[in-house]
Amino acid sequence: MRQLFAVRSPRDCRGYLRRNEGGVANLLQGPSELDPGPERLGAIEGHVKGTITGMLFQPTKDEVREFFVSVWEKTQAQTPLSPLESMARDWVLAHPEYHALLSDRDQALAQDWSVTRGQTNPFLHLSMHLALEEQASIDQPQGVRQALARLSQSLDDRHEAMHQAMECLGAMLHEAQASGAPPDGQAYIDCLLRRAGHRGE
Repeated sequence: MRQLFAVRSPRDCRGYLRRNEGGVANLLQGPSELDPGPERLGAIEGHVKGTITGMLFQPTKDEVREFFVSVWEKTQAQTPLSPLESMARDWVLAHPEYHALLSDRDQALAQDWSVTRGQTNPFLHLSMHLALEEQASIDQPQGVRQALARLSQSLDDRHEAMHQAMECLGAMLHEAQASGAPPDGQAYIDCLLRRAGHRGE
């Protein structure tokens, strides 16, 4: 597959992800039209949830936020979790900076995050963690499982590896949005491998 782009700066990638939560969701669907916009705020969170559980394909923003809030409430109450909820719990625990927000249901459902102020949507961020876990579990795009493993090994920090993988994911989607072409999975893999220090493989 031909490479469609040169990786943009981290600032460009983060800006794309903050502006286009809906577009990120399409990665797990394979080549498809990116459809970002305010009406699809939270679509990545919904797509991840729907993909893994077979539930509603594109839940509303509130349903997705309710999912993460519910996971935190169950975690605090030490009640049983589903496999997906357990995965979400692990990433929520890895982000203590989100715990206060998740403890306040009303705020979690109502709050917005400003792109112009450089703010990151916690629900988008957590959902991207789940998206990367799903990619690795099914190895789609093909080769991503090994690439993510190499990146984790290279950094000796799986959490940081996932954050760097988000930058690659954002770069791929940024270019797809700009060019109108389908997301280039091979370019995404190449970006992961470059960050892991494996070039030309």
